[in-house]
Amino acid sequence: MKDKYVNTHFPPFKVLLKNSIASIFLMLAAFIINYSFNLLLARLLTAKEYGDVNITIAVIMICTPFLIVGANYAAMVFLSGYFINKDYSHAKGFLLWIKKRFFLGSLITIFIGSFGISLEIVLIKYNIVNAPFIHPAIFSFWIIPFSAAMLILTAITAAFQEYIFSSFSNKVLIYLFSMILIYVWSTSIGILNTYVAILCIGIAYIITVILQLIYLFFKIPESYYKAKFLREDKSWKSVSLQLFYTRLGYLISSTINLIMLEVLGTHKADVGNFAAILTILSVMQLTSIAFSFVLEPMIKPCFTYNRLKFLQYFLNIVNAVNVSALILFSLIIAIFGKELLAHFNPIFANAYDSLILSLIGITIYFLLPTSRAVLNFAGYTPKMTKILSYQVAIFLVLDCILIPRYNLFGVAIAMTSGYIFTSLMGLFYCKKYIKQLKTFFII
Repeated sequence: MKDKYVNTHFPPFKVLLKNSIASIFLMLAAFIINYSFNLLLARLLTAKEYGDVNITIAVIMICTPFLIVGANYAAMVFLSGYFINKDYSHAKGFLLWIKKRFFLGSLITIFIGSFGISLEIVLIKYNIVNAPFIHPAIFSFWIIPFSAAMLILTAITAAFQEYIFSSFSNKVLIYLFSMILIYVWSTSIGILNTYVAILCIGIAYIITVILQLIYLFFKIPESYYKAKFLREDKSWKSVSLQLFYTRLGYLISSTINLIMLEVLGTHKADVGNFAAILTILSVMQLTSIAFSFVLEPMIKPCFTYNRLKFLQYFLNIVNAVNVSALILFSLIIAIFGKELLAHFNPIFANAYDSLILSLIGITIYFLLPTSRAVLNFAGYTPKMTKILSYQVAIFLVLDCILIPRYNLFGVAIAMTSGYIFTSLMGLFYCKKYIKQLKTFFII
């Protein structure tokens, strides 16, 4: 019997479901590897050094979108449709447009990074600042182009409907290679510090990008190479800019609390402690991110080709699995949270109250991920940008008020407040502007 969700524009529903299940297992593997990576760092480094490495990773994440200006998300919007319809002329023009933006952004990044390090050397040489005043994150500028390349190649792979490898390369390989390199370095040489950890992470990015390029080389059809260039730069630029602001909002909102704790906190170990809390709570996003690799590229085509029943059916499954997983993970963290924190560093166990408060905000936030995804990819990106702007503003204001007084617990209050507000706001906008869909069961 023919599946009623099969049509000429999309793969069969069973294929999407299979990819989603495979993606969940990959995200579980990614969580285990990322958790192991952070656990290894926390045990090999001091609490302050562990915090510095996490600040460096946060800086890379924030700077990367400025290099590609939303090109990776534009690839999800446009390339998926081009490849579905075998419109290789537009696909070829789009990839050429991305390549030019990437190389220009890389040159600018290298120039700014080189200038920053040169200025640092001059300031230290003439005793204007002391060497400890300069944060190690400045030495990570050379990693940013590779991080951008990885995001672009991940988006292109997803546009080919290669969701499994897309998830694997972006979420698994980078931390796996980083962990292997750090472990080999620490066991063979024995001297590990913040700078060595940054070097290992950078090499891991390079290896991942090379493997992605090799994989895509064998996936691109011959018809693509024979096609002529067709370009719609204005349309691509408009969408990429909108998605850039949204993506930047996501990254700032996910890293700003850690950075503000570094700037305003009075306890040196708090940044490492909060990084451990975020690592433990990252399991809460496992199912929503796993499904996003399949869901996000299909939202725009579903609206374009009026396949909203197909999309609604898939959203219901996503929400059911996500809610079940969140309940399970919340109970595990609530019961064993103190022991989990102690695995990173014995002194981290004292932050159990901050872990539980952060858990409340994270749980509510990831209960409603589909509403934010639909807003972002169904033509309401400005609304999503507005929501994220409010979220960042809440984080900044509350961080400035609460961190100087309450340190780690203050940042937990700020994060939970911001996540609850923006989650409800996203659901409200979906209910108001996208009446054809119920992004969270009956709502």
